Amino acid sequence: MFWRILKKDLKRKRTMNIILLMFIILCSMFASASVNNIAAVTGGIEHYFDISDMPDLTVSMETDSDEDEIVKNIPGIREIKMQNPFYIYSSKFFRLHEKNLTTS
Repeated sequence: MFWRILKKDLKRKRTMNIILLMFIILCSMFASASVNNIAAVTGGIEHYFDISDMPDLTVSMETDSDEDEIVKNIPGIREIKMQNPFYIYSSKFFRLHEKNLTTS
């Protein structure tokens, strides 16, 4: 019964079925392109991390502590990079063209 209805519908409304088929093809093309992009980006993230020498772990410690010597002596660590952070707590330190900048 459903096959008869489908056969009659396909014979009667050809333009509507062609338009519907074109939309289905277009949607499947967009879906396959997006899956391809997701796969490319996922594989590219690992490559980007390798090229940029991004650290596997970031640890923040106080500057004068004994823990930094303990961390340096851990056998699995190949390299340690130490940075001194720069903090600004007030806007009175901002200057532009010899004028102080304020938030007010």
